[in-house]
Amino acid sequence: MHIKNILIISAHPEYKDLGDELATAYLQAAQTAGHQVTFLELKQLKFDPILHHGYKDAQTLEPDLLTAQQAISAADHLVFVYPVWWENMPALLKGFVDRVFLPKFAFRYTGGLPEQLLKGKTARIIATMDGPNLYDLLILHCASTRVLAQAVLRFCGVSPVRITRVTSIRHMNPKRYQKLISSIEKMATQGE
Repeated sequence: MHIKNILIISAHPEYKDLGDELATAYLQAAQTAGHQVTFLELKQLKFDPILHHGYKDAQTLEPDLLTAQQAISAADHLVFVYPVWWENMPALLKGFVDRVFLPKFAFRYTGGLPEQLLKGKTARIIATMDGPNLYDLLILHCASTRVLAQAVLRFCGVSPVRITRVTSIRHMNPKRYQKLISSIEKMATQGE
């Protein structure tokens, strides 16, 4: 097994919910396996989530966002844990992505074509949602994770991006919960 530098980005705005439990299970299993792990809870960061001028004018990055960029640069593997609301990432995570995955950090255009600046990194998305799996898969075509996986991470060179969609969480029984935790721990141990 290859030891990795892993960055966990937890984007659950609430404390003590399923997302927090999954992020913590991943963290503990990765550390136990010997991986170097950094844990970033977006709800504890101090930053303006609004990219006020788009990419026209540079917006000064707050210290927490500079630290986040350093952690992303140092990481071999990125893990995003977030709830799906209205088939999308929460505003906190969207604001973080807008402010952190900037030109000259995550990508740049060279001769009109995008150059990926985060090549060599891999990622795991762990998204929790109330809705049923078939609805997300067949009707919505997994839009809840597709934007982050393809339009952000793969665009910036992160590959592969593996996705774990945890659906129907309101109906999770203890047996399914334990199976889920075991699955998360296995991913973390392997650095996936």
